[in-house]
Amino acid sequence: MELFKLFFCSMWEIFQLLAPFMLIGLLLAGMIHVFIPRYMIQRLMGGKGLLSVITSAAIGIPLPICSCAVVPVSIELHRKGASKPSIMSFLITTPESGTDSIMITWGLLGPFMAIARPIASFFSALLAGFFAVCLLKDNDKNNVGEKKDSGCHDHGEKCFDDEGYVGIFQCFKRIWNYAFKKMADEIVFSLLVGLLLASLIIIAFPDNLAMYGLEKGIIPMLIMLAASVPLYMCASASTPIAAALIVKGISPGAAMVFLLAGPATNVTTITMLTKQFGGRFVRIYLACIIAGALISGYLFDYLLVLSGICIVPTMSMDNHSIIGTFQWVSALLLIALMIWRFWNGAARTGLKDLSNNVFVLLRKETGSKP
Repeated sequence: MELFKLFFCSMWEIFQLLAPFMLIGLLLAGMIHVFIPRYMIQRLMGGKGLLSVITSAAIGIPLPICSCAVVPVSIELHRKGASKPSIMSFLITTPESGTDSIMITWGLLGPFMAIARPIASFFSALLAGFFAVCLLKDNDKNNVGEKKDSGCHDHGEKCFDDEGYVGIFQCFKRIWNYAFKKMADEIVFSLLVGLLLASLIIIAFPDNLAMYGLEKGIIPMLIMLAASVPLYMCASASTPIAAALIVKGISPGAAMVFLLAGPATNVTTITMLTKQFGGRFVRIYLACIIAGALISGYLFDYLLVLSGICIVPTMSMDNHSIIGTFQWVSALLLIALMIWRFWNGAARTGLKDLSNNVFVLLRKETGSKP
């Protein structure tokens, strides 16, 4: 009985802590979606060299697109003229970071790790883009210029008319529809799974994993890599899990490996990318994600030692009355949002995605047997 009580208390406290940052992140995601036109992204990603790789990696950092959605977006961008190296860098930074996950990282793990996370993602993307430029032949005939601009885009549609007021209303409507419907539908199920796993880690794992040799070094990083690569866990949902692991004694560098490798890889995404871009593309993609995550994790731990900075996850609520009230209100609003979206099909979609991913993983394993 005590374990159940500890489980739900831990989940509620983590939920209250991340709720304000989650809502703010979703709002920012909606604003980015509305005010940044897609044709601008297509133009910036159209080059063939390292400059387009750098630009694509930078574009992907704030965009609120998970690993399930980034594949069709990348396919469309490739058809519109984006090169394979730029697509690869975009595929890495976009699911590994985002306004929502950066905000949650700030809330649970502090500003230093919130800043380090997108930087590490950017490094992995540059690494992949560099090898893609050197090793991939981008001879595909993209449909560049076949479709003229119709004046209506998924991103960046006009928000203001001559009067101004109707346009503002349309802006808010589009922000609301994207942030608290479409984006929420992609996140709420995996966020709930992440909360459940984080709470399970708190009650099931021993208080000091350092006793088992898992505090630092390459071994815990490899364990995090093996746990994160096959199955889907979005950037937002992986953050409370990483925070719980650090509380139990895993090094912040090993947690960083989990935060980088988990959101960018899963069996379904790998299958889709192989079909669209080929095996050579996927091999470079996976190798650079793994190498980038391990290098970033090791360097992050080393930097913490040199600087004397300590990553202490915030896993309990603030006692200040105003902040506590804000957390309660945010938590209730997020609960209402999750119930609403689950009622409208997000739960079914999440369960279907999870079962499909597990099915593909099991099919690959059984298919490899003689």
